[in-house]
Amino acid sequence: MEWNDDVSQSGLSLPQAQQVIYNFLLDIVKAWPPEDVLDEFRHLFIQHIDSVSSQTLPALHVILFSNDEVEFRNTIKRCCYILVNNWEVARQFDYIQALVNLFDDPLLQRRTLSPTLKRLRHWLSNFVACQDFQDLKLFAARLVGDRTINRPGEWVNRYTSYLLVPQYVNEANPIEQRQAARALSHRLKDQFKFDLAMYTAYSQSAIPPRQSIKNPTALGDSTLRLIKAMVAKRGDFSYRNLSRLFLEQTRNTSYVNFKANLPKYLLYTVNANPIARQIDSHLRAKLKHPLH
Repeated sequence: MEWNDDVSQSGLSLPQAQQVIYNFLLDIVKAWPPEDVLDEFRHLFIQHIDSVSSQTLPALHVILFSNDEVEFRNTIKRCCYILVNNWEVARQFDYIQALVNLFDDPLLQRRTLSPTLKRLRHWLSNFVACQDFQDLKLFAARLVGDRTINRPGEWVNRYTSYLLVPQYVNEANPIEQRQAARALSHRLKDQFKFDLAMYTAYSQSAIPPRQSIKNPTALGDSTLRLIKAMVAKRGDFSYRNLSRLFLEQTRNTSYVNFKANLPKYLLYTVNANPIARQIDSHLRAKLKHPLH
């Protein structure tokens, strides 16, 4: 089947072709079992064979024939997040990881004489190598509790909620991706607050908990105690009043003086604590650097 024949028979513009695929996925993800939805996604994008819809394959050909890889990448990304967003709401998290795993299919590396398949597989390989796919992997990994994200350091696993912020504030991302990222970020933040509250409560209790409570942060117990003291001890001023006072005092001062006064403001309520003095020393050393 030649591309020109597909395009002429479909009579679709590029936006119309994209919408055909979006509508199809929206319909089936709300009505079908997730396993069947994954099969249809695999048939269309990975195996590139006919599906239950007679319109989706010609619509994909229109997108490929447009020879616009950026639009293809936008299409495949939005298709993924249409499924992700619906499965996230339904708490069917394992299928989100299964969707990511579809892109590991060896079929995508197989050589072909078909110009249609050649372009499709090349563009899919490029998608897998781009940041958009890494964002999708990050999203899926956190939902299923996977700690094997291809990013250095455990810090990432603890603070993934903040890594999701660029996804939901970037208006260039599909609405489905932004909604899913925002929902997951808020849920992770709430879970982190709960875990931290449980840990700090039990770590200072004389009665040991029935099960081990893990520290959800990368901070030591002494640092957590200092932070707790800073939050609990307000002294004669509220934090809002302290911040206003600090800004008023530094309003017309130089940047160098602003940096010099910043540690004093940050550690005002716990300045007698030995750890606070260490933090003050480290902060001042860093802030003296001309690049800070």
